[in-house]
Amino acid sequence: MPIPKTMKAMLLTGHGGPEKLVFENNWPTPDIDADEVLVRVGACGINNTDIWVREGVYGVSDDPDAVASF
Repeated sequence: MPIPKTMKAMLLTGHGGPEKLVFENNWPTPDIDADEVLVRVGACGINNTDIWVREGVYGVSDDPDAVASF
């Protein structure tokens, strides 16, 4: 099966609510090396950790109020 030139993608653009998620219908398909594979995903899910990362909930041990991602 040929590799498509574009794919769909959901991008996280920063911390915040659902407005920080951007859907792209024509995202460039990444180039892969000979020792890599490209997986076609038919469906996926998210959990509370995914939502908390988007919201910036996680702190770091030295500073609980700090944001540990992005």
